[in-house]
Amino acid sequence: LPAVVAFCNIQVASFDTTEQCARGSWSISSCKAPRHLTQSRCEELQAWCNSFSGVEHCRTVLDRINAGIPICAGPFNRYRVCIGYVLGFDVHDTNSDPITSAMNVVIDYGEEFPLTARFPLHLLPQALRLSQNNSATRDDVDGPSIVQRNLFSHANLHSNLSILGEYFQNNQTLFHFSLETTSCYGDAVPMPEVTKISIATTDALSRLHLTRG
Repeated sequence: LPAVVAFCNIQVASFDTTEQCARGSWSISSCKAPRHLTQSRCEELQAWCNSFSGVEHCRTVLDRINAGIPICAGPFNRYRVCIGYVLGFDVHDTNSDPITSAMNVVIDYGEEFPLTARFPLHLLPQALRLSQNNSATRDDVDGPSIVQRNLFSHANLHSNLSILGEYFQNNQTLFHFSLETTSCYGDAVPMPEVTKISIATTDALSRLHLTRG
């Protein structure tokens, strides 16, 4: 059985809401075990890191970190990630407060049915900038013209949802969505909400897919 090793001087960091775990850091000097045991363990780890399985495992971990995919982000976790393309948007309440309002985003994430999530209005300008920087628009709908139409005004948003959907569909930008699903009571169905959006790292995702396959 593995021996229990005592540690000291561990630096505790803030709780990681994405990975849902505590974070800490330490070094070899933190270990209270005898020096010869520490050196022996370091040599074992170094040999494993240089082995074929060690290299493959480390690459997989690095790809998962670069892709922003936590191991515990399953379907029943409060915090999840989603990799996919924006298919369109929908606004249910056109009379809600423009500051706190949110619309629904429909995401194609490779499953049988698309994912629908709440999308805060303040994330829309960032999503447009990311899409513009990631690829050139190929068709008639162009990013600068969308901004000039004052789409971010809540009063104009509902009438321009089809233009937004067409723009994102034409650009085909692969996004990384961070989602949070809050608890619901009664018969209400919980809907995830997008809390962060960024460009997906396609190289790391491709390597992860090949490793799983």
